[in-house]
Amino acid sequence: MEPGPDRYLACPQCDAAVRHQSILSGNTFGAVEWSDGLVAAPMLPEQPPIVRCAGCTQYYWLRDAKEIGYFWGTEWARDEKIPPECARAPWIEEPEGGEYLQLLRDGIAKDRDEECTLRILAWHHHNDVFRIDPDSIDVPWNRTKPSASDDAEWRKNVEALLQLLDDRDESTILTRAEALRQLGRFEDAIRTVKDTKWERLFAFAHQLREWCEERDTSLRAFKTYSW
Repeated sequence: MEPGPDRYLACPQCDAAVRHQSILSGNTFGAVEWSDGLVAAPMLPEQPPIVRCAGCTQYYWLRDAKEIGYFWGTEWARDEKIPPECARAPWIEEPEGGEYLQLLRDGIAKDRDEECTLRILAWHHHNDVFRIDPDSIDVPWNRTKPSASDDAEWRKNVEALLQLLDDRDESTILTRAEALRQLGRFEDAIRTVKDTKWERLFAFAHQLREWCEERDTSLRAFKTYSW
């Protein structure tokens, strides 16, 4: 991965400055593709879509931040003196897992796509406790069982996510099938991946069907082999 310049952004609500590390280039060497759709790529980290302001402490979509400027190495992008607020600007801070659901309750999602994004992020963060060394995917996993209340909230979120995903959209096939599998709806999950026409999904769909046949609802890492 090659980092790009530091971006300096201003909160759209209070103008407090924040610092954001951009990425000039990266790759997916060593990446792990998880069954819930999260791709853990050490050399290409995902950029958070929503962050917390250090000034007013409110969350906002990163794309809505006002651009102040860039700082690369020792040079300010606009050949000007670095504004004082930028010199002291903290790094961006993304929400903790449970905060995504609170943000949904607070109404920060203004449309279907934003709600879908937040529900997927909440799902991924809930699953983080189960992510282990992918080299161990063929042996029993040691897990921390969520509390009953956490599990109920997780199910409610995943069921709501399923309602948002268009069942006519091929690009959401694996997401829909995995959500159904983790909910224990194995036959529905198998039907979802059964007729996919996307060749690149065949290997993933095959593995997902195997887990359904084993009545396995656990988070898994996809094996990366060719068919």
